[in-house]
Amino acid sequence: MALFGDRRAWLWLLLIGFGSSEAAAQQPNGLDGVEAVEGLCRRLDPSAALADVPPGDPVRRGWLKRRLEEQREAALADVYRITLQAEEFHFDDYDPETSLLPLNLTSGLSAFGGRVRLQLGGERVRLQLGSEDAHRLVDEHASQQVRLLVDFQLDAEEGAGKICAQEAEPARRQVRLLRIIPQYYQWVDRTGRVVVAAEGETDDPVQRQRIASLLQGAVVKVDTSLLPGPASGPSPAAADLQEWASVLLRPCLQQRIASIRRPVEGSLVLEVHHVAGGHIGQILLRQRLLEDAPLVDCVVGKLRRATLPASVPRDPQAQGRLTLPLFFQSQPLE
Repeated sequence: MALFGDRRAWLWLLLIGFGSSEAAAQQPNGLDGVEAVEGLCRRLDPSAALADVPPGDPVRRGWLKRRLEEQREAALADVYRITLQAEEFHFDDYDPETSLLPLNLTSGLSAFGGRVRLQLGGERVRLQLGSEDAHRLVDEHASQQVRLLVDFQLDAEEGAGKICAQEAEPARRQVRLLRIIPQYYQWVDRTGRVVVAAEGETDDPVQRQRIASLLQGAVVKVDTSLLPGPASGPSPAAADLQEWASVLLRPCLQQRIASIRRPVEGSLVLEVHHVAGGHIGQILLRQRLLEDAPLVDCVVGKLRRATLPASVPRDPQAQGRLTLPLFFQSQPLE
């Protein structure tokens, strides 16, 4: 939780062919109205689009189904941002002993005049603020000087039920997002300055147990069969490199799991440039099968401050380059 601070930037590596990569900020997709939320719901449910294709055209249906499934996967991987006006959220009573100011989530959150509802399940948001800061935030909220920005992802867990529900009320339609995973909350004033911010948390015991199991089952592996020379295959150098990568990078994977509360799986092939003593300098992305920008950013950041194990051979012909194939996986422990 950060008080009176700005959101840390998420950095992304862009691969240009197989040449080089550079950092770029990843911004949440803003949902700026009911129509944007309805569009997201259509991407998540391809059945309506398929219904428009005659059953006698299996080739067209097959290609359309594949494209719609790809769009749905992309939608589930994205981060979204929705803005709530002051009248659309409320606080519970401040606790002077713990200095916690809770956000009232009993009936969920609403946006766009109540036409969009966010159902958060066992979420909790409790801001740790001194009395003076709490008074200031509550006063600004009461005078409608502050808005709430919620960054979230969608719960893609299989078998957990639908994500969107649309209801027709007598006077207006309403869209409910049933399975969202809030990641970050920001209270901003009218100028856009961040007044206070908080990470998402959960009180749901089933969710907490599942997240704990995923964190314990988080694994980072080096595919040593692809490494050159003595580091290839079962060898002391390969074992040292595997342990080094696990200790260094597993916290990145666990931090990401704790944030999005679902399994992460994928691989990266990095070209690591190192100098005398094994200190790592430039890092190039050679192959990416890991669709998670914040995790990639964390991995690259850790490596840039790291030193390779002394047992990893320094091949003069490689000119200080090491290809590092990494595999990330998180499966709940039974």
